[in-house]
Amino acid sequence: MRRRAASTARKKLDVSMSKDVFYSAPCLSDNLRVLDRVELYGAFKGIDRRYLSQSLHKFLNYNQACLAFLDVSSSINGIDPDVDLSFVTGKYIGAIPLRSPANGKQIGDFLVYPRFSDGQSLFAQMTSILMMLNEHIEPEYMASLPLASGGVVRPPHYYDAVKYCYAYQTATKENWLKFRSDERVHPYPKASTNWQRYVKKEHDPQNKLVFPSKDNILSDQHREWRQARFVFERAVQVLEQPTTPMSVRFPVKDMVKALSIKTQHIAPFAVEQFVIHASDPPSIKKLKEQGNIFLFRTSKETSAWRIDIAELFEKYVQHMVGSIVRELPVRFYANPRFSSRGYLPNWGLRYLEPDALIETPDLSIAVDAKYKAHFYSRYQTSLTLRETHREDLHQILAYCAFSSAKDKAGMLFYPADKYSSQSFYYTNQYNGTRNEIIIVGLPFEAEVKPETRQSLWRLLNSVLGQQAATT
Repeated sequence: MRRRAASTARKKLDVSMSKDVFYSAPCLSDNLRVLDRVELYGAFKGIDRRYLSQSLHKFLNYNQACLAFLDVSSSINGIDPDVDLSFVTGKYIGAIPLRSPANGKQIGDFLVYPRFSDGQSLFAQMTSILMMLNEHIEPEYMASLPLASGGVVRPPHYYDAVKYCYAYQTATKENWLKFRSDERVHPYPKASTNWQRYVKKEHDPQNKLVFPSKDNILSDQHREWRQARFVFERAVQVLEQPTTPMSVRFPVKDMVKALSIKTQHIAPFAVEQFVIHASDPPSIKKLKEQGNIFLFRTSKETSAWRIDIAELFEKYVQHMVGSIVRELPVRFYANPRFSSRGYLPNWGLRYLEPDALIETPDLSIAVDAKYKAHFYSRYQTSLTLRETHREDLHQILAYCAFSSAKDKAGMLFYPADKYSSQSFYYTNQYNGTRNEIIIVGLPFEAEVKPETRQSLWRLLNSVLGQQAATT
């Protein structure tokens, strides 16, 4: 039964993936599917089945650097021959190649996808959130073997294609003309007449009035526009691939069609990298910058890569909280800095930086987002959870210390399946100072549910109202 359940779970999880994906899992997960000995025998062909644990130790040793790069920890459980292998994923999403313990050859890829994805659309939700926040996150790469599954686990390239199409649309509104040199023939001499070519043919009476020249013409048919058109066509090809989600493709479908018609007279010219000039207009510079990002992803060999999804969650929390407090009589600051003064050791912190700060005349609320699995594991008790919570708590209390109010407040946001919040207090019995800490589980999704927004709005109103009543 255990074997059948594991097989069913694997099929459900990997239904949209290549056969070259050895294992796939969401990030921030410590309760993942266990690989039993039957699956391990099938994956590690050629090993000595009597000593499976030795092969597993060799497997982890071969792939130690890649697993650490993706923040994946593993454990071997049981005694030979009944041994299994389990994994725990961290805050990174990405993919790494894995080697077999039998011969060191590549056996497949380990893929970690966003926690808020369903495992089918993979990076579509993350791309939608990036588009909503208008943010860009560049993947980190590691020198490794090429990924066996190739484009199946490539970073979301279609997001770069969409960004380039928007930049291309803005650039088409710019009257971007440049001089180009064309070889032409005139019935009269000019300053640009090529006399050396003329004298070679002027002996023929029919060529007496044929003056070859090189004319400089101000036109949009210059090389850089043609290069931009070439990259635009490449971006359209990426968007038209079947792996591009419909939710990404359809919103830009009409815009892409209109741009194709508008610039169809421009002949594409191949380019590997745009050259950005100081004299380029701002919209053209942005076009070239985004084009270089797109071209880099296209030419980059698909080796081990990762994206720190925690950075995106911080931007998401800022967006959510900022959109709500704009309706309230408060001031909102994203990434404020509390600078240090005086002598600092080399390892000292020169500033403290919460993710957001909400200010009223009588109250300051520090906001910090943590992409950790606390709300997914809130009914569990472990030393690791306790220690990581202690670090988060001390950090938010340090931010609260900069408030001059007697009663202070801090909010810790964690990703969660559904909205939830709970608050508690720490009171100084010697001077009566009180710190309120609110822990919020916030769904990480592109289409924010109305009930999530309403619950967060009520929470912020409640915190501000309670603090106002006590001051």
